Amino acid sequence: THGQRSPESREAALAAATLGGLSQPAGFGGGGMPALEEEEYLAQFRPAPATGMLYTPPQLSDHIPVTLLLRGLPPRTPAAPAQRRDAATQKCQPHRTAKRITDFFSRKTPAATPAAKLAPPAKRVALGAS
Repeated sequence: THGQRSPESREAALAAATLGGLSQPAGFGGGGMPALEEEEYLAQFRPAPATGMLYTPPQLSDHIPVTLLLRGLPPRTPAAPAQRRDAATQKCQPHRTAKRITDFFSRKTPAATPAAKLAPPAKRVALGAS
């Protein structure tokens, strides 16, 4: 709650960003962030859906999600997987084609790799060797 503060004031912004003063800044003398207290953790959860910025404790995230409450719309049901694979949808989701970090650490199966690539590369003759 903002009390008597204007919602557009610096004080209201500071109160929102610090979860009403529950979140304390990390000191410049070292030691890291203060421990996350249960009251601070619970302050991020709203009692009802709403529109606005959703501040989270700094120990959990340095991002500020934005929420949007839409009223008067019919409930949305998830689309079938086939509907999500149309060309227009795929064009809007380039992140789905990006490799995951785990893809770089998995071995390729021999069946998927041509036999020519399985052989070690030919060694070249060292200079000056007969």
